Amino acid sequence: MEKKSPSSFSAKPFRNAENIVQHRHCRSDERNNSQHSAESFRKSFGSIERIAEEIHVLNEAIEEITSKYAESIATLQTLPGVKKTGAESILAEVGPFATSKQLAK
Repeated sequence: MEKKSPSSFSAKPFRNAENIVQHRHCRSDERNNSQHSAESFRKSFGSIERIAEEIHVLNEAIEEITSKYAESIATLQTLPGVKKTGAESILAEVGPFATSKQLAK
């Protein structure tokens, strides 16, 4: 039996109770799918907002920790291709230093 779209049901008169039930079922499915999509969107958006807040908190913590080593980060950034995040990563690996000579050791 060919599955009919909801619009095809509304264009024809209902011939029996089965057609009415099928019509209502199709409309109900459309509402349920729409409600499910809206619910999924709200959940996803809520997750994105929570993750964005966590990233913000972590970035603030990193900034607070690395601000103590501004001189070391600035020294590392004099290397070609090393930006702030790279300098912070290097600093995390090698530890704090005061001069480039100390870093070379």
